[in-house]
Amino acid sequence: MASSISLKYKITFVATKLLMLMISPERGNKFLPRMNAKLKFEGGVKRERTVIGGVGCDVFTAIGSPDKKTLLYIHGGGFVYGQTPMHLNYCAMLSERLKMRVIAIDYSLKPYPAGLNDCFSVYRHVLNKGAKPKDIAVAGDSAGGCYTLTLLLKLKEQKLPLPAAAVCISPCVSGEDSGFDRTITDPMLPHRACLMFSARYRGGADPKNPLISPIYGDFAGMPPILIYSGERETLLTSVKAFAERAKREGWNIAHKVVPHMFHIFPIYTDIREGKQATDEIIGFLNERLDEI
Repeated sequence: MASSISLKYKITFVATKLLMLMISPERGNKFLPRMNAKLKFEGGVKRERTVIGGVGCDVFTAIGSPDKKTLLYIHGGGFVYGQTPMHLNYCAMLSERLKMRVIAIDYSLKPYPAGLNDCFSVYRHVLNKGAKPKDIAVAGDSAGGCYTLTLLLKLKEQKLPLPAAAVCISPCVSGEDSGFDRTITDPMLPHRACLMFSARYRGGADPKNPLISPIYGDFAGMPPILIYSGERETLLTSVKAFAERAKREGWNIAHKVVPHMFHIFPIYTDIREGKQATDEIIGFLNERLDEI
């Protein structure tokens, strides 16, 4: 049985729909940086706003922990909205619990390939500064889940060392209109919004390009990838097809579908399913970054 969704989250769902369907990305992105700047992070995490590889980033460091290991986190937002307080709070929590540096990449919101190039630049810079691939993981939600997968493909294409692990929360794996299931009612990500975001992101590019639609990519030889989806996701059908192909071809990908849950539910750690998924994500990352 699903957890009961509190009034707080019902309000969040309504606000999200209003943001996506009534407030343009241009307007929404004007106030998000101001909201993010006011955030306070209590406890054992330090936040620093900086530039890495020419890209703006928020770096979270768990106080007193070694800085040897790094998680690159790529936020969602339909490829067109910037980081939100929810994403930054999640990154701070991950840093504290994982006891490692978390770099939240504030990538370009211009159409393909701007955002992917930014993620690639940050990863390459981290490598060039001496980080070992076995000490790096990449994670992202929604559009950031797409960037997580396409970053792996681009690294493979450029013959650069791959990270130790990757986590995708409700990833968008197809940039084609047919990749979004109109028969599923998702309280967080309506079908109409998917079509709008995808069209803006791909511009005039071929939606079958694996660096736009990782469902067409070759993930043979990739590090372990953990994917979480909710049963009520507009994106679920395409992610299932991606995972089924992975199983047939022997890729190291695990896909977990949680009943009754909605888009990016693991980030909502105040509900039972979100907390459990986040606990499992943290366990997966700790295991992978410790065993190599």
